[in-house]
Amino acid sequence: MSVIWYFHESIPVKFQLKTIIKRLAYCAVFGILAVVLITILTGMKGYLIPFIVMVLWSAIVIIINPSYLWLLLIGMVSFFVIWFLILLAIINIWPNIPSLWSWDNLWGISFLKFPIEELVWAVLYGGSWSLSVAFILNVNIKKK
Repeated sequence: MSVIWYFHESIPVKFQLKTIIKRLAYCAVFGILAVVLITILTGMKGYLIPFIVMVLWSAIVIIINPSYLWLLLIGMVSFFVIWFLILLAIINIWPNIPSLWSWDNLWGISFLKFPIEELVWAVLYGGSWSLSVAFILNVNIKKK
């Protein structure tokens, strides 16, 4: 919602089904190829792969359309805040929730009992999701 509020007067969106389907296919192919290549080339498994894919995807979209930079930043911050508040609510309701994380497979760094990976994921997901939606819908952002 924060992204929509910030850009509400400067984003004309024209829904063209053919463009949306084509761009959605680009996203799917990129995601699949990136995961497969990262896994094959590095032997990496687990939670780091989506982190790398989200960073690569965000960089590609920003290179293609630099006007999306604010969209990226607002998406990162706003989703992080929302996710952090959700995690705080969850930990207040279920104080033993940190025991469910497999700490052996994580970096071992925590912030207020949350694995840092959970917070990094929120930042990367918020940014890459905002960019993905803008890319798929072929959003044209006018400068304010």
